[in-house]
Amino acid sequence: MVEEINLMANAVNNIATKKEETRNSSLEKSVVAKLEEIEPELDEFLFMQGLELLEDEKKAKVFIALSGDRRRCWLLSKLNYSYYY
Repeated sequence: MVEEINLMANAVNNIATKKEETRNSSLEKSVVAKLEEIEPELDEFLFMQGLELLEDEKKAKVFIALSGDRRRCWLLSKLNYSYYY
């Protein structure tokens, strides 16, 4: 009986892990897509700095939620590049 419960618990943990990996993968793809939308206005260094900043899940979610010019201004302000906006 204990063995069956352990097997069920492991199965639930595996499902939860896969769901979390899928969610994170989806967020990462969204972040990269939105960052690439403003890429023409960013040099390679700023693009890479943006990727590094947006590794933080909370910041990534805010970035995705913003629209157009606000997204660009928010990103540049977080990167301390007031020169660009």
